[in-house]
Amino acid sequence: MVESGSLMEPTPLVPEEGSAFGRMFNVLAAPGDVFREIKERPVNHANWVVPAITWSIIGIACIFLLFSQDWAMYEVSKAQEKAMQEQVRRGKMKQEQADQALEMTRRFMPVMVKVGGTLATLVGAFGCPFFWGFVIWFLANKVFKADIEYMKGVEAAGLALIIYALAALLGTLFSMVMGKLAYLSPAYFLKEFDFTNKLHFALAALNPFYVWFAAVIATATAALSGVSWGKAAVWVFGLWIGVRAVLIAINLGQMVM
Repeated sequence: MVESGSLMEPTPLVPEEGSAFGRMFNVLAAPGDVFREIKERPVNHANWVVPAITWSIIGIACIFLLFSQDWAMYEVSKAQEKAMQEQVRRGKMKQEQADQALEMTRRFMPVMVKVGGTLATLVGAFGCPFFWGFVIWFLANKVFKADIEYMKGVEAAGLALIIYALAALLGTLFSMVMGKLAYLSPAYFLKEFDFTNKLHFALAALNPFYVWFAAVIATATAALSGVSWGKAAVWVFGLWIGVRAVLIAINLGQMVM
């Protein structure tokens, strides 16, 4: 006969941790659930490495596909020529120098665009998680007085990169269909995008995918800090606007951050 005191309590079931790849796509549908899940688990570097690699592969493939098109290279060359002529008009360059520079640019432009785009994609893919991870960590610890590890912020920001990867893919497909470098933003309605015009870059920054990314970063901040989304969003969107303004001011408004 077994005494009741000897009966063992049933072991509680621990939910099995999903893959970083699956968690990355779950961010699109239920970001709050994903961030609350990683908050309770040990740091998993795959949560930012896998999205960074995914964005790198998609982004680089899009660059090579898009800038293998003659019409795309023509638009880039035209923008470069306009920028050079602006330098001549301001007296910062002589016409002969501009002509020589344009000749060299046309010769090496296809390689330069692909190499430059590849490097920019890699910097963005592996740099964004650490930049926005710092923002999440700073707001959580210093503003909302929570206590989270810096790498938790990096994990959360990394998982959000799927939004940028999706933006690159859809933006490329849209441009291919339109037969021109088209923007998924109010900049689409411009007759011609001027790479020397800061207002045009400001319109391009209003890409709904970029705004979506900022909203997900706010969700991550709220989930890891234990505060409402509204409180987190005020800080995150304020910083996001500030970052965009700085990039536009230094003529890097086309960078994804």
